[in-house]
Amino acid sequence: MKKILLILYTLIFAHSSILPNSITGYVRDATSREPLIGVNIYVANGPIGTITNNDGRFELNDITSFPINLEISHVGYKTINVQIIEPTLNTMIFLSKEPILFDELIVTASRFEQYQSNTPIISEIINSNDIDNSGSTDIAQLLKLKSGIFVEESMGGQSVLKILGMDSKYIQVLLDGNPINGRFNNRVSLDQIHLNNVDRIEIVKGPSSSLYGSEAMAGVVNIITKKHAAKSISVFGRHDSNFNEDSNNKLQSSDGYFGFDIRQNFKKSNYKINVNRSSLNKDMLNSQNSMNRTGKISYNFGWKYPISSIHSIEFDLTSYSQNDDRKSKLNQTGTHIERNDISLVYKSLNFEHHFRMSKYDRKYLQKRPWNNFIDSRDITKEDLVEYELEFNRKFSSSTLSSGIEIVYANYTSNRIKLGEQLINNISFFSQLDAKHSSKISSSSGIRFDRYSEYETVISPRIASMYKFNNYLKLRLSWGLGFRAPSFIERYIDWDHDQYGYTVMGNPDLKPETSNGSTVSLQYDHSKNFTLSGIYYLTSFKNLIDSYSVSSGVLSYTNFSRANYEGFEINGKFNLSKNFLTSIGLNWLNNRDIDKNLLPNTIPFSVNSTIQLLPLKNLFSFFSNIKIITPYTPQIYDLEKGIFTKGGEKIDTYALINFVGSLSFKNQIKFSAGIDNLADYTNEKYGPFLGRKIYFKISSKIN
Repeated sequence: MKKILLILYTLIFAHSSILPNSITGYVRDATSREPLIGVNIYVANGPIGTITNNDGRFELNDITSFPINLEISHVGYKTINVQIIEPTLNTMIFLSKEPILFDELIVTASRFEQYQSNTPIISEIINSNDIDNSGSTDIAQLLKLKSGIFVEESMGGQSVLKILGMDSKYIQVLLDGNPINGRFNNRVSLDQIHLNNVDRIEIVKGPSSSLYGSEAMAGVVNIITKKHAAKSISVFGRHDSNFNEDSNNKLQSSDGYFGFDIRQNFKKSNYKINVNRSSLNKDMLNSQNSMNRTGKISYNFGWKYPISSIHSIEFDLTSYSQNDDRKSKLNQTGTHIERNDISLVYKSLNFEHHFRMSKYDRKYLQKRPWNNFIDSRDITKEDLVEYELEFNRKFSSSTLSSGIEIVYANYTSNRIKLGEQLINNISFFSQLDAKHSSKISSSSGIRFDRYSEYETVISPRIASMYKFNNYLKLRLSWGLGFRAPSFIERYIDWDHDQYGYTVMGNPDLKPETSNGSTVSLQYDHSKNFTLSGIYYLTSFKNLIDSYSVSSGVLSYTNFSRANYEGFEINGKFNLSKNFLTSIGLNWLNNRDIDKNLLPNTIPFSVNSTIQLLPLKNLFSFFSNIKIITPYTPQIYDLEKGIFTKGGEKIDTYALINFVGSLSFKNQIKFSAGIDNLADYTNEKYGPFLGRKIYFKISSKIN
């Protein structure tokens, strides 16, 4: 009997030692059952509180009495109150998403995390829900749907991104805060980044060279991949088919996509593996490009180890490969691209050390059946090594972000002089974000870039925000930007024998510079609607353009000036609990020094979306309509290797997309959609393929 009493006493004592006035538990998404990170948990009317960790776990200790009421809140989710009667272990709490215009966290505007409504920098976020509902497979397709952003196709396989009327070479495109290597023809190929591994996209509009250096004259697009999370396995498959009414073969193309994502925890470490494979088969119905076969595959491996509560190490390896074969009546080409990136990040309380190595290889083979068969090869390589030290310190009402970047780049190409060129760059940047009162806040920054090839470039930026009340905000910003001449523009030395001309680089080119200002007025009534207007004016100097040195000889020089002017109106509305809609109007007036409208300037465009949030976690719907008014196009000339002005205007057209999804038991999701419902095509300037229907099935297990 004494032994039994001793055992009972021991169990009671052990139980009380496990739960000495404590509560532990997990918070998960009510639909996906995924852990929620950073959920705020407070004891109502008390000083005790905490947040959930990477596993969605929380722990509250030293509670003096029970029962207690917990207030649980998270951005984008309904705040709930839960009563706890007694100390408990592993309480499971589920939060439901709230159909409002969320005040989301953004990093890109200031290089530290803050709420979008608190930053004076004009910004936009495409979150994971937007990505899932869009039906897009890569970054180019997704951005094409957004108001004020344009993505134009070309025969050369280049996607020309435009923000504030300025194209890709004036936009800094980042992947997890790092510039993407392989800016062939001065532009990043956005179709090389699959969305299956993307968590969100942050877009900063206006001059941003003060933080991000060269190319950030129109703004920054930061593609942020999915981070380490709790255990999960997901897989998806998708099939696309294009149809053309005028073709004997209605099936104009057939594309296939497959991918999987695995996330596991082992002791303190987190691991992730993400693989995506695409097989694109297009039958172009024009004489210039009659058949195109493209295979893409990307791998991503990540590892994170928390050394302590304020110290951690992250390792990331990304590999991308693409094979592209094109056949037409005129020629046969093949392109092979390899990109490999390795990054190592060490984080402490106020400092972050980033070390990155990137290798980019592009091999281009061209065969032409002329009188004499011509077989030419073009090889381009870019090797980059970068170290960055970043410092963030929060004070009572301000945050200081500073850092040093050191970049070593080696470019190799049989089109440039000597076949190889080395470029070194060291940069220093600093930005102070301050809240001066309940109504006024500001952001001021400056950056110094010292290139091995020319003098130092200084890029300042000043922005401010004034809150008239809880709803109405005025934002003003001004900044100087620059674009360093590319290695092609400076060092190209290429004889195009079959066409009888030569392209020569100009090593004396100066950086292009810009002086830009933006004004934004926003009325934000989050639970009902938000409405904003943005006006911007950017003046360019030393624009780099091609010119004819002599008969049959082309080169580059600084001679152009231009003004980019525009106005945007964007509105988002909650029509009901599950029914959201948005509309965007965009006006552009981009002109050269002679007041002539610049090519690819779209004077007016309209964008509208309708979104039905999941009903009973079962059915959801998304549609997007974008109307483009007439404009004069610019196209990449595959033979000359430059962008040239088109000879005719493109008439008004509309791009209409629909996506519907069904979910089963929160684990299996089936989607079907139609892109380009109006079947609009343009065989010279794109889109080259018409109406597309696709089916996708995905499954996720936590």
